[in-house]
Amino acid sequence: MGAFIKFLNPYDENYEVIEIKVDLVADMTIELLYDFTVSGKVNKLIMNVTDLKTYFKTNVKPKDLGIKVHAMESPFVTAINT
Repeated sequence: MGAFIKFLNPYDENYEVIEIKVDLVADMTIELLYDFTVSGKVNKLIMNVTDLKTYFKTNVKPKDLGIKVHAMESPFVTAINT
């Protein structure tokens, strides 16, 4: 599954400064409760950078962001499960 991670300009939040396209692989546990409510939990999330769009001049390439994006996996899992 694909997704985008977008960062806003810290000086003016009306503008984006970077958009990172990632492929997501998630290990999830899903339950169907007695009243047909679907409940779930993300156990593990793996994100791989596939593309990068910046709104400023940079020499950064998608492969340069790999380790940094992997570092965001655990905080994202925590945020999703909260």
